[in-house]
Formats: sequence, structure tokens, C-alpha cells
Amino acid sequence: AAGQGPLTSLDISQNLAIAAAPLVSPSGVTSGEAALHHILEACASLTALDVSHTGFCILELSPVLAAHGATLLELRLEGCSIAADVGPHGERRVSKLAAALGQCEHLQVLELGELGIVPALRRPLQVLLQRCAPTLRCLRGTLPLATLELGLSSLFSTGTCRDGGAKQLVDLEVGLTGLGCACQKQRYHGVVEVLNANIGTLQRLRLRAHFGDHWSAALVQAVRGARLIELALEGCGLGPNTARYLHGVMSHNEAWPLQHLALSYNPLGEAVLPLLAAFRTRQRLQKLGLRDCELPAAAAGSALGRLIVALPALIDLDLQENSSLGEVGIRAFLEAALCEWGRQEQSIRSRALGSIALPGHVHLHGSVASEAEASVPKCLGRFKLAL
Repeated sequence: AAGQGPLTSLDISQNLAIAAAPLVSPSGVTSGEAALHHILEACASLTALDVSHTGFCILELSPVLAAHGATLLELRLEGCSIAADVGPHGERRVSKLAAALGQCEHLQVLELGELGIVPALRRPLQVLLQRCAPTLRCLRGTLPLATLELGLSSLFSTGTCRDGGAKQLVDLEVGLTGLGCACQKQRYHGVVEVLNANIGTLQRLRLRAHFGDHWSAALVQAVRGARLIELALEGCGLGPNTARYLHGVMSHNEAWPLQHLALSYNPLGEAVLPLLAAFRTRQRLQKLGLRDCELPAAAAGSALGRLIVALPALIDLDLQENSSLGEVGIRAFLEAALCEWGRQEQSIRSRALGSIALPGHVHLHGSVASEAEASVPKCLGRFKLAL
């Protein structure tokens, strides 16, 4: 449009259907994908590019990345693909992509989706991470453990320092592969070091990998001094050791100002009880995930009942697939909530379960036998109980 500056940000995400559609055009463009590529090629220097969920082959984007890499600050590639058979010139095409990605050394936001687990792309993406690590603020995707550690760490495996490394990550959401190999155990130290180097800026941490109790505890300890508003360690193998470290953080006066906490798919069992007591001081907590955590019946039910009254901002509590709770645990949950509510002052009652309180949901599917569901009320104050 007249009077406006050049286009610097382009978002053509979620256009998978359009990319796959045939097209009749006077200019000779015969498909939606070709039309989208034409748009990309017509752009001047971009600072933000989002081609996620378009189905583009990443190898076809080499010219675009080479053209805009020097100015790009945000790059979103989730949902892009790579041909299973890259053909006789595949190695050359990957080399061109690697060279193009090498131009993107000022990225602040990088979303990779599942591209990181494609063997042909592991080395190019590792080099990309090493180049943009000093400026990177947000990284999302699935990566081999070694790629993350070698790409973001400022330490060699020998302990000596190297140039670069991530120092100002705000948002880190990664699923990690290759954790089962004994040779990868040394990489865990690198991940801990990466987290430690970013505690001054890190606010959102979501990890998907089975670290086991020992290394999960080390990761929690590494980010103890961060100001996390979101933490997700689902299916990471948390146990009593990690629970103790989490309790230590939550009990501290300068604990994380958490809004979202997801600990689902970890066999916490009895170790969750001190945590539930500590959570009562997290007044900003909005979402808490404890799905399939082997919660002990009566003790956990009572602690959770007291918890929902104590947290006025809580709007989503996921207790699904905790068959150990059962009818006994749910009854303890209801009774404890009502008793706790009755002990509160009138002003606190209104905020906890009263009419002016925020509406919320407690998800209980799979935590009570079907024959006992009829005895569970549909609502508890401001909370809908979803069975």
C-alpha cells in the first residue's frame, strides 16, 4: 500500500490445503504451493518468516533462506517436510540448505517442529544453533540430545570454554531423542549447563524426554534461580529425588512465580504430598497437570481438595488417569475442599469457590470407576468436575 514501508514480516502458516490445491493462473503458476513460493521470492528483506504447517519441503526453501537469512530474527518451520528419497542430487541439496541456514545467525525465535530428528538435517541444524545461540530467545522443536547440547552449550565436553553459546533464552520447548545410549549420558551435563547459563532470562521451560529421577533433579536445581512462569516436565521420569528438589524451590521465599506447571506422566506417588502442600503458596498458579502420577488415594485427595480452595487463580487441574485415587480419593477431595472453604473468611470464600470466583475445571476421567461416577457431583463451587 502507498505510504507504507516494505514488508518485513510474512506469515503464510496453516496453508497446507492451499499448497496442495491445483491452480489455474495466467502467470503460469499451476499449484497453490508454487503460488506461495512466488510470494516468498517476491519479498524483500524479511525479519520474520512463518511457513509452519504448509507442507513445504525444507530443501526447496534454500534460496529463500539464503536471501533473507542475514536479516531474519524469527523463523518458524514446524510442519515442513523433507522427501524420504531426496534423489541423486540429495547431498548437494542438503549442502545448499546448510549454507542457507548458515546465513541465519541473528535469529531470536526458531521453531523447528520434527525437522531436528531427520538424519540428513542434524548437522546443518547443529551449525545453525551454534551460529544463532548468542541471540536466541525462543527455541521449540524435537532434537537429538547431542544436537541441543553441541548447538547451545558454551562448553566443550572437556570443560573448556568455546565462543558463543545461548545466554538469553526466554522460552525453551524441546523434545529430546537419543537419551537411552550410554554414550549420551555425558550430554546431560551439557543440558544442565545450558539451563544454568540462562537462569537470568528463562521464563518458560518445557522438556519432553525421559531423563530419570537423578537428572531431572539436576535440571530442577539448574533453574532454581530462574523466574519461571511455566514449567513442564511431563514424562521425564520424575521421582522422589526430583520431588524433594521441587519442594525446596516451592518452599523458598523467592520461588518461581509459576502460572502453569505440568508434571503429568511421572510416577510421583507419595512423593507428591509435600509438593501439594507447597503449591498452596503459589497464588498465581492457573494450570496444574498431574495426570497419571500414581497419586495416593485419601492423602492426595485431601491435599488436592485443600489446594483448589487455596489457589484463587487456578482454572485447570488435570487429575486424569490416576486410578489409584478411586472413589476413596475423590470423596476425600470433595470433603477436604468443603472443610477448607468453611474455615476461610467470607472474603476469601468468595474468591475460592463463590460466585465471583473464576470458573475452573477439574479433569477426573480415568481416576474413578465408572460405577462410582454417579456419586460424583458435576460441580464443586466454581469448578466443573469432568469425568
